[in-house]
Amino acid sequence: MKTMMKKRSSVVEISRLVLAIVICLFFLASLGTSNAVAKEKVWKLKIQNFTVPGKLNCMWEVPMKFIELVKENTNGRVVCSLHPAGEFVGAREIWTAVSAGTIDGGATLDVYQGGTHPEFSFDVGAIWSIEEYFKIMHSGALDILNRQAVPEGVRIIGTFPLMNYYAVSMKKEQIKKLEDLKGKKIRGMGGAANIFLKEAGAGVVTLPMSEVPPALQTGVVQGIHTGCAGLYAMRLWDVAPYFTATHSGNFGFFFLINNSIYEEFPEDVKEGIKKAQLQLETFYKQWDANFWKEIKPDVEKKGVKWYDLPPAESLRWRKLLTKASVFWVMKRKPELGKELLQIVEKVTGRQVLKYWE
Repeated sequence: MKTMMKKRSSVVEISRLVLAIVICLFFLASLGTSNAVAKEKVWKLKIQNFTVPGKLNCMWEVPMKFIELVKENTNGRVVCSLHPAGEFVGAREIWTAVSAGTIDGGATLDVYQGGTHPEFSFDVGAIWSIEEYFKIMHSGALDILNRQAVPEGVRIIGTFPLMNYYAVSMKKEQIKKLEDLKGKKIRGMGGAANIFLKEAGAGVVTLPMSEVPPALQTGVVQGIHTGCAGLYAMRLWDVAPYFTATHSGNFGFFFLINNSIYEEFPEDVKEGIKKAQLQLETFYKQWDANFWKEIKPDVEKKGVKWYDLPPAESLRWRKLLTKASVFWVMKRKPELGKELLQIVEKVTGRQVLKYWE
C-alpha cells in the first residue's frame, strides 16, 4: 500500500512539474508573440504635398523617392502615401494641419513658413549650392529648426533644396541685369524675396499664383519673380515667355510628420528614416543635374525665350538675396537667426551676418 501511494505521489508531482513547464512555456511564447507584434507594427501615413504631380517637378518626384527610401530602410514599417495639394487641406494650411494631427504629415517650402517662422527663410539667399545646403543642415541647422517645430507638434524628417531655382519671367522684355527690374511691376513671392525686389527698385505686387496669368494679360503686373517650377504651374510660355534663369535663391523643401507619431517609432525605425535622408541626398544631386539638362529645351519648344544670367551678374543677385534673407530673419528672430547664420558662415566661409551688423 505504501509503495502504491508513493508511486501515486510521484506521478502527481511529475504531472504538476509538467503542467508548470507547459504554463511557463506558454507564457514565454506569449511574451515572444507580443514582442513580435510590437516589432512588426506598421505605420500607414497619409502625407499631403503643397503641390501636384507635374513635368520635371522635383517637389513631387523627390518626396516620392523619399517615401520609397523610408519604406525600404524601415523594413516596411513606415509606409506613406503622398497626396496632392487640396485633397485634405489647403497648401498654406499644411503646417497647422500636421501640428493639429488633422493629417499625419505634409510637405512644404520654407517660404510658406516665412511669416510665422522667419528663421526658416535663413537659407533663401545665404546658401549657394546643394552641397552647402546638406552640410549646413547636418551641422546643426536642422536641429535648430526642429527645436522650433517640435513644441508645435511638428517634426522635420526630410529635407532638400531647390537650389538656384529663382527666375524672372516677363511679358514683353528680357531681364538681363538687376537694374532692369527698376520701376517694373513684379509679382513677388513674399518674405525675403519681396525685400530683394524692393532693394532692386521694383514695384512689388502681391497676388495668388492663380491670379498671375490674367494679371499679366491685363497689365496689372509686367512680370513675376518665381521658381523654375512656375513655368509649368502657370504656363508662362503663354503669358510671360521672356524667362531669365538667375541661378540664385533657394527654396528649402521640408518633409513633415506629426511629432506624436514620430515619438511612437522605435529607435531602429528612426535610424532607418535618417538613412533614407542620406540616400535621398545622393539621389537628389543626380536628379537636379538632369533637371537642368532637360528643362530648357523642353520649355523652349513651347515658346519660352530662355536667358541665363552670366556668372558675374548672377553673383550680384546672390549677394542681394543674401542681404534680403539675413535682414528678414534677423529683424524678426535675431537670436535664432544668429545661430543659423553662424553655421552658414562656418560651413561656407562667407561672412553673411555683416549684412545685419
